[in-house]
Order: sequence, then C-alpha cells, then structure tokens
Amino acid sequence: MTTTTVVLPLEKADYPTAAQIQHDAFADDPISALVWGETDPVQGLQNQIDRLNKIGAEPWRTLRKAVRRRTENGDDEIVAISISGLIDAKDQTQKMRDDEPPAPGTNVELLNEFYGMLGGLMEQFKKRDPKFYHLTVLVASPKAQRTGAGSALLRKLVEEADAADLPCYLESSDRTHA
Repeated sequence: MTTTTVVLPLEKADYPTAAQIQHDAFADDPISALVWGETDPVQGLQNQIDRLNKIGAEPWRTLRKAVRRRTENGDDEIVAISISGLIDAKDQTQKMRDDEPPAPGTNVELLNEFYGMLGGLMEQFKKRDPKFYHLTVLVASPKAQRTGAGSALLRKLVEEADAADLPCYLESSDRTHA
C-alpha cells in the first residue's frame, strides 16, 4: 500500500479529531498532567474544540493538518496538526492568550505561570522583529510521530516564512513518543 502525507487546511469538521490528537500527544506530558490532570476528559476535549473554533476564526492564524493518504483505498487520516500566526507587533488585536475560562479542574495558577512565560517570550520576539511567523502548536498523534507528518507541517510554514522573507519562531516541549 502506498502512503503519502499531504498538508491541507484544517477545517471546522476536523476540530474534534485535532483536539483528540492534541490530547493523545500530550497525555504523558508531565506539565500537561499538572495543569489539566484534574479536568474531566470529555469537558477538556470540548474546551479544546471551542478554542479551535475561536482560533480558526482569527484572520492572522493558520490551522493546518497533515493527512496520511492511502492511495489504494482512498482513506485519509489526519495524523498531525499545526497552528501558526503571522504576528504584527503593531496589531494590538492579536492575542495569544484565550480569555475563556479554563475547564473545571484546571490548575489555573500553573496555567497562568506557564502561559505568562510564553507571553513574555512573545513580547521579546516583538521587540526584535516587528513582523514574524509564530508556530504555536505542532503536534502529531503518537502513532504518527517519527513518520514525517510533523516535518511536513513545519516545512510548509518555513516555506511560507521564507517566501515572505520573515523570521519564524516556535514553541517546543522536550518530550515526544519515540
């Protein structure tokens, strides 16, 4: 069976799958466990779907999916997603932090500390580069990690940044399912 990976826009109908991929990919992450470990999994997934709906409506954001396409039977499977943005330091409407209340059971103190640190980094980037691309989320399902799906999404963003002659920054966690 021939399998290829293609990068496509993430559509609203894909948001439940995208939320599940994020959940699965970070299930063993110690920071995620500390921040969201006490939340109801169903409510947590719904909150993530709601967040994707909000992010997907922001014109400066780009949501993509890596799809594993099996050519013999025509089955497509979303195996990775990315969320990026073209950041303009002069645009005060661009917000990285969601104002919606977190799911019940979220450790709000740790959440604020973690995202506060990331917000500080973003402000440093804005001082250095008035316009840049920022990769906020790049996540592959555990079964698709190390298959090139995440790399395909990253390449697409880097090509876009190179074409615009703009720098690109990303956030990274230390763990993957290897």
